[in-house]
Amino acid sequence: MEQQIVEVQCPRCRAINALPDPAAGDWDCSCGTSYVLRRCSSCTVVSHVPALQQRREPWYCVWCQASNRGYA
Repeated sequence: MEQQIVEVQCPRCRAINALPDPAAGDWDCSCGTSYVLRRCSSCTVVSHVPALQQRREPWYCVWCQASNRGYA
């Protein structure tokens, strides 16, 4: 099975980075900002939320802007 490369863009510095591990649950951008990675329930693309976001707090997908109900 071919490994899929996941690219994410930091909303703070706008840098686009490829994640070395597509199954990673978090990501630290080189600008110093940390994010938690979550899959959107609407478009199924991996999105990121601020690492300080509270559990079960709604978040918006950075790709399709769909509202998602928190995460566990």
